[in-house]
Amino acid sequence: YPRGGGMVHALIEPVGKLKPLKLHDLEVDVIRGISHATRLPSHVAIRQAQAAEKKIHSAGYEVEIEIKSDDNNALGPGSGLVLWSEVKNKSTPRVGASSRGEPGKRAEIVGRQAAEEILSYLSKGAALDKYMGDQIIPYLALTGSSSVRISELTQHTLTNIYAAEKFTDKKFQVDGGLGEVTTITV
Repeated sequence: YPRGGGMVHALIEPVGKLKPLKLHDLEVDVIRGISHATRLPSHVAIRQAQAAEKKIHSAGYEVEIEIKSDDNNALGPGSGLVLWSEVKNKSTPRVGASSRGEPGKRAEIVGRQAAEEILSYLSKGAALDKYMGDQIIPYLALTGSSSVRISELTQHTLTNIYAAEKFTDKKFQVDGGLGEVTTITV
């Protein structure tokens, strides 16, 4: 579960040169999201959103969640909630979180899980979440002098750093330990 079979279409334009990055602090303007349910009653998407909104509001953030409910040509029923932070400095990436509905999993649990995940990232104040932390490593190796702060250092991030150092002449400095907020400099 879910059945799968989805398709993604992307158009990626080449860039001439990557500029150095300095991404450390995250200043959140608002948390936005989409709660969706397909081939399920519309109240599922509504309940997911309401549970997330309640949790996020109680943490002091403004939140706006769009509801999408339809019976399109999806292969099977499903629901989920994706959240992201809109930031004051538009050059800073967004932090995101999500939760997927499953048979027997209440919509309120889906909403709370996504909200708790994004609030956990935001409480650390780092510009990048742990997933973006490992995904950005190859790009940092292609820039000049760059520095980023991530919400949690993972083994995957360390593996990507090791590989990037082997493929390039760049050396990375890691200030932090596994599972901790960490600054990575190249």
